[in-house]
Amino acid sequence: MSFHGSDLMGASLPEPTLDEMRELLSQLDRADGEHTDVSVVHESGWSLSVFASGLVVWENVESEVPPQHQRDVPRDRALDLWLRLARGDIESIAGEPWRPGYGAA
Repeated sequence: MSFHGSDLMGASLPEPTLDEMRELLSQLDRADGEHTDVSVVHESGWSLSVFASGLVVWENVESEVPPQHQRDVPRDRALDLWLRLARGDIESIAGEPWRPGYGAA
């Protein structure tokens, strides 16, 4: 299974390790109006974007499933979601209490 991370500046990191995922999340401390989120994207097209505000967006731009979000997600919880996505555990993530749409960063 393949996945990649995207840092705050949009650079891609192939199959980040646990420590590299933690570093991606720590970059949110430097988020600004232009660079707002970090993410993990699975080869299936599913992605989890995490914003400094605690907003997490779950989406697959290659599917007809609309985007969903959660607010006030602690970073350790976001890390858990990323780890499940990296393993390809799409069903468990989809079963989370998502709200429709992108929410507000």
